[in-house]
Amino acid sequence: MLVKKLMQEYASRNTALEILELKDERYVMQLKAEFTPHVKRLVRKPLLSTGPLKTLAYIALRQPVSQKRVVEVRGRHAYGHIKLLKEMGLIVSERKGRSAVLKTTEYFADYFGLSHDVQTMKRELRRILERDRISEKALEIQDS
Repeated sequence: MLVKKLMQEYASRNTALEILELKDERYVMQLKAEFTPHVKRLVRKPLLSTGPLKTLAYIALRQPVSQKRVVEVRGRHAYGHIKLLKEMGLIVSERKGRSAVLKTTEYFADYFGLSHDVQTMKRELRRILERDRISEKALEIQDS
């Protein structure tokens, strides 16, 4: 299969890119994790600003979660965040009676390199957030 040959070719090169196989025989080309800190300095605009990113994190960690609950926790501005996140294909909503229930999409999992299994995804996200919290505390100590 051509994609397997490409995977091997990229793996053997000294390059910042890699090809990974996802579930269901899908593939993604991405930047290797060790190059992310170098590229972050070059990126001028993040994928999402802080507000929508926090709303997305809340949805991902609490899914399935009612839109009403998201707005209660994140504030009225969450309606705009939810609209944006839907437009980006990161979340979907399902009608449950008079309420909408929000959850992340397969695209969300693929984009952020997370499991499609919701429980596994939540554990992965908690580990990432904990690691980032530890990193932030280390930076605060260094700045003191």
